Amino acid sequence: MSSQNQKRTAFLAPDDYKDLLARIPAGKVATLASLREYMTAERGIHFTNPFETGVGVLVLAWKDDDLPYWRVLKAGGELNGKYPGGLSAQKEKLESEGLPVIAKGQRLFVKDYEEYLVDFSDSGK
Repeated sequence: MSSQNQKRTAFLAPDDYKDLLARIPAGKVATLASLREYMTAERGIHFTNPFETGVGVLVLAWKDDDLPYWRVLKAGGELNGKYPGGLSAQKEKLESEGLPVIAKGQRLFVKDYEEYLVDFSDSGK
């Protein structure tokens, strides 16, 4: 197989996501998948590990209070109870920014989260 046809994979460290998280403005959200999609496109790679992305954002959440980690959602717009302060803290922060949070059983979601997804291509570097 020629080198041009080989699929490129990258293992990204938490700090690789730091600048991207900082670019999510109040009132907007990203999903773990949208972070991965952006990073693969930006770096010209084909795959980033979903588990590593989730762990990377968690590390940043617990390490750097200045990053808006609470604006990063799980699949389907679900809030992440592993962030500092748990679900209630993330819910409070998102609602204070005008985002509607709803309960589905024991789980919390940003209602119609797709409407609030940040477009990283418009947010500069």
